[in-house]
Amino acid sequence: MQTMGYFAASSELAQGLDATAPRASVKYRVQVTTGPHPNHSTTARVFVQLHGVRGHGRRQRLQNDGKKSFQAGSKDVFEITDSDLGRLTCVSLQTDATSSNFEAGFDPSWFVEKCEVLDTKRRETIRFSAGLWLTQDKARGLGTKVDMIPLPGQQSKKAKYRITLFTSSRSGLEASSRPQGKPFIRIF
Repeated sequence: MQTMGYFAASSELAQGLDATAPRASVKYRVQVTTGPHPNHSTTARVFVQLHGVRGHGRRQRLQNDGKKSFQAGSKDVFEITDSDLGRLTCVSLQTDATSSNFEAGFDPSWFVEKCEVLDTKRRETIRFSAGLWLTQDKARGLGTKVDMIPLPGQQSKKAKYRITLFTSSRSGLEASSRPQGKPFIRIF
């Protein structure tokens, strides 16, 4: 009799799968569209990590041998193989800025207009929210990572969440002295 670890994913528990058993490989087609303006392109290395209801994929570099990727207005398509992640819930894109990259012409910033992932096993294309900048910290050699969620109307299951927000443990604050920030939350 096989037992599962305490932290096994609930979706796997529900399906009666062994959480430690290797999952079948799936091919994913990742299409990334760079913004149309000349300053939207990047020469940084770009990595992707897929996340699904069955777990997290590996961080993989997006590259087309011999082809310059992530140029202004381009749609770049990459084939990657990962374990079967189930229905995709999030895509993480990350740029890499290491000191060896800072040569003449290195442009680490990048504007991602769109990102789509085709799950070839399920024959399903998921479009992820984008329209954002990934920037670099050249001084510290750090890249930017962004997590994108599917666009509205693409989730197959609805869930209810109860969120409690605490903004201060002090009482008696006047309305004019309260923080004016706008809290937000992302749920994956």
